Amino acid sequence: MPCAERAARGPRPAPALPAGSPSKMSAQYLKAWLAGQRSCVLWIEYSEYAGRVFAGNPADWLEQATRYANTVAQARKLVRTQVLTLDVLAPALCRTPAGVSPLERALAVVADPLGKAFVSEVLDTWVHKFAGDIDLVLKLRSPIDLLSALGASEPPSFDDLDDLSTACAAFIRTFADKPLAGLLISRTHTTPIDADEAEACVPLLRAARHYGWVSALALDAALLPAGAGELTAATDILLGAELAPTALVALNQSRRGFGGALGDAFWQSADPAPLPTDQLLYGSIPPTAQPELVLARCATLPAGD
Repeated sequence: MPCAERAARGPRPAPALPAGSPSKMSAQYLKAWLAGQRSCVLWIEYSEYAGRVFAGNPADWLEQATRYANTVAQARKLVRTQVLTLDVLAPALCRTPAGVSPLERALAVVADPLGKAFVSEVLDTWVHKFAGDIDLVLKLRSPIDLLSALGASEPPSFDDLDDLSTACAAFIRTFADKPLAGLLISRTHTTPIDADEAEACVPLLRAARHYGWVSALALDAALLPAGAGELTAATDILLGAELAPTALVALNQSRRGFGGALGDAFWQSADPAPLPTDQLLYGSIPPTAQPELVLARCATLPAGD
């Protein structure tokens, strides 16, 4: 989109905070770490692993909200994460319509009422179970990832990215009355973020900032810090699960705001590298990881104090 046309649109207004929003009840681990008030935070994603190991890999794993919420909560007794992530578009992705364009399919995913109800019920269950003991974070697939997953074979236009990002911002707005700690944009594309993509994601970051949430961006580790684009300057935390412990320490010496070191090698190799005890440790347990090895690795994690 030409710069003049973008300017003509003008800045998007900040989303209005719903009336009667409650005070934040999250533990604020991420904010404390960013402020230098905590030495370490554990942020582990494990919902797919919990679905296989704790729930028996049911076909309707993303359709039964109560079972999902309770199973993930049960698994947290083993996985001592201080940040609990919910992939808010995953339930609706199971029901994407066929025969339309990738953008139309993506917008249908974001607008799916059953997916929204699933997310709301899971969040309410976790708030009840964990109250100020955890940071709850909404996870959004990046617009470019979502379009690619739904059939886009060419780089999306700015308009497509902007329309989808705006719809996602409206979607997360419906959960602004819940005690959330952050918004995570997850991007698996290995290409650098260009100016169009960065600009299109601004409504998401603006919404997170308006609600007092920490903003995080998960990227391929090869993009950190170079190649991550302008989007990183407006994001509080940059995450690369495959960042080696030594690389993570080095990055945080120049800017406190990087997380990683809990990639596949940590969960599945026989002899992973030692972990630092003063970092934001981030990663995802592979769904196929061996339970015995996961148990052993969890026992080696820092206390997260």
